[in-house]
Amino acid sequence: REPGDTVDIAIDSDKGYGVILQTSDAGPDTSISETAATLEAAYLGPGKPWARKIGQEVSLIAGMVAFNGQYEGEGARYRVVITRGPVNAYTFIFRTRAETYDDLEPEFDWILNAFRMAPGDTPPAPVAPDAAKPGTPLEQVAPGTAPTVRRFAEHRLGYAIEYDPEWILERPTGEAVM
Repeated sequence: REPGDTVDIAIDSDKGYGVILQTSDAGPDTSISETAATLEAAYLGPGKPWARKIGQEVSLIAGMVAFNGQYEGEGARYRVVITRGPVNAYTFIFRTRAETYDDLEPEFDWILNAFRMAPGDTPPAPVAPDAAKPGTPLEQVAPGTAPTVRRFAEHRLGYAIEYDPEWILERPTGEAVM
């Protein structure tokens, strides 16, 4: 279904789960956390499909930072994954009966692992620090090496910071780094 500039895909599997993928304009002033909070306001709470939040974490989907939340309600369990590129935001909603969640969650993980963003949203390849041009915003160690730190440096912002290689860098706006 393509209403306007968005793309919505719904999968209703015979195995007993459903997946919805919604896309929207990335909205440069809206962070992934704000998008998750908007979704929770609509679906989480008394009289809504999600009775309680089980947990959340930050993960990577198609090389991009993602919100990964789990919810339950009305005999079902849900997993919501939200990520974004410069052009589009992507929201995945996985739903199945609570008793089949653990058995069917690998199916959803397979879908997420196979997901590829639109060309304008594809993250840039990592750049070795010694090959980086002056002013390159994110310098990462070349693939195949074991980095001890990563470095974020953007002259325009006036600072540089080294950080743990397991941390995930997110730029919700041009002026903010998380």
